[in-house]
Amino acid sequence: MDAAPPDSYSYDLAVAKTQAFIEQGATIIYEASFMHEGVLCAVDILEKKDNTWHAYEVKSTTKVKTQHITDAALQYWVLTQCGLPLEDISIVTLNNQYVRMGAIDVTQLFILNSVLPEVLEEQPFIQEKVTELKSMLAKQQEPVVDIGPHCYSPYPCDFITHCFSHLPVANSVLELPGKAGWKLYGAGIKHLDEIPDTFELSEKVAQQLNHYRSGAVHINREAIKEFLEPLTYPLYFFDFETIMPGVPEFDHSKPYQQIPFQYSLHVLIAPNAELTHYAYLGDGINDPRKDLITSMLQHLGLSGQHYLLQHEF
Repeated sequence: MDAAPPDSYSYDLAVAKTQAFIEQGATIIYEASFMHEGVLCAVDILEKKDNTWHAYEVKSTTKVKTQHITDAALQYWVLTQCGLPLEDISIVTLNNQYVRMGAIDVTQLFILNSVLPEVLEEQPFIQEKVTELKSMLAKQQEPVVDIGPHCYSPYPCDFITHCFSHLPVANSVLELPGKAGWKLYGAGIKHLDEIPDTFELSEKVAQQLNHYRSGAVHINREAIKEFLEPLTYPLYFFDFETIMPGVPEFDHSKPYQQIPFQYSLHVLIAPNAELTHYAYLGDGINDPRKDLITSMLQHLGLSGQHYLLQHEF
């Protein structure tokens, strides 16, 4: 039974459908939805076994992550508060050791990871957070938490645009690489023009700041010369793309294994020669690896210099 709502604004219908399915004796419910005191959750799969229920949250990862435990802990809290006899709750992950041969074997593709002990341990935290967040909403007050790297962990927050609105639209210190931007922000500096000369920065960041201030283009001629001098011809400029499907599409492949499906090759046989171009593109239906390798062997030489670019989709 599928209790999924028609849209993301109609979970009241999903809650009602879930209750109706349970009363009708359904043993498996997809997108089972429950609400307790205004707190809503939807479980990917809910299965009834011997008069008790088992909940499963399906993730596209190959291991259980911390945020998955918190998610499951909230679901457990809502379901049990609603009176559902929940025997176990599991995170379903992909098995990255599974090798497809023929039709997909779902019993091998997925791994069931019971997280009940961890979820039970989290219950006091969930109750505390629910109370805290309800209080905040009742007062209609924003939480007093400054921005920081936590805004991107474990995922980018939906409120980044709002919470970062006090920063300059352009040339913010957060445009600097690494941890430098947050270090400067923590010191009360928001714009690149505000950075004092005495502020300790790494060589790389200091160089970027200097070129921002001067407007000059930085060219490391020595490094370029050092790179070009040992080149031997012919030169091969090889660029390929791969896909990494979670559910393996071809035999002899695993979840998230890189599958090359396209390449582009430019060959320069001498400094002033014209580039010669070769390419391969899979048909989007059949396993492209064998034909791609055969094509590569025809055009990639055994001598000269090879340069590689790779892209994943």
